[in-house]
Amino acid sequence: ILTGQKAPVDEKPTIEEQLNMIIDDTNIEEKYKESLDKQEQRHIISKSKFFKVKGNVLYRKDRREKDNWLKVVQAFEVKPILFLAHNHPIGGHMSQTAMFKKIKRYYFWPQIFEAIKEYVCIYNSCQRQGKNKLQELLYTIQVDLPFYRIGINIVGPLPIMPQNKRYIVVATDYMSKWPEARALEKDNAIEVAEFIYEEIICRHGCPQYIVSDQDTHFRNELITALLKKFQIVHKLSTLYYSQSNGLVECYNKTLCE
Repeated sequence: ILTGQKAPVDEKPTIEEQLNMIIDDTNIEEKYKESLDKQEQRHIISKSKFFKVKGNVLYRKDRREKDNWLKVVQAFEVKPILFLAHNHPIGGHMSQTAMFKKIKRYYFWPQIFEAIKEYVCIYNSCQRQGKNKLQELLYTIQVDLPFYRIGINIVGPLPIMPQNKRYIVVATDYMSKWPEARALEKDNAIEVAEFIYEEIICRHGCPQYIVSDQDTHFRNELITALLKKFQIVHKLSTLYYSQSNGLVECYNKTLCE
């Protein structure tokens, strides 16, 4: 974090504003000059040579291969990249090191290896191939009736399909294993809510439980209001821990294949 001596703390540029300074090359805005000393200004200017913008996308120069530019990944893009590199059939459940070598050839974000390590270590199938195996108890989820409990997840972004669809929302019944899926243009609350109402509630009745991950397209006011209206309990799986919603994750793999 950059610190200055001439301005109050609340006038310091944010991380996003600092990034904008870098994107704007050497043009440091006047209102920030007083909050940065000369050394800090020179530091930002020196960093700008490692970045460029192409088609509204920010790239960072690969310091190992001078002619290679890495896409700077935003926070919401991290999970899909990790999914494709590890869970997709062509990923082959690679080790942490293999994933790191593959991802760093195309993408950049802070603490890449730490994100990969956190993502990979939660999969038992991968833990068996490495050190520090975790012994976890297996348990059966009791289900009384068809569509009593369903799991729901979103796959994507995918290559653009007809009608500009880039995502697929998938729901799977825990008892019958019956899947319902719909292609979406956007992975937002409105489209997810329409899917739950039209494909699940109207066709199969109200489930007692819906299990999802903690992404914002499931954790929002609209979904909360919809489930409350129909007295459906929303259960959230742990971040990155897809085994707690394993049934729908298994169907996602089949869908990708």
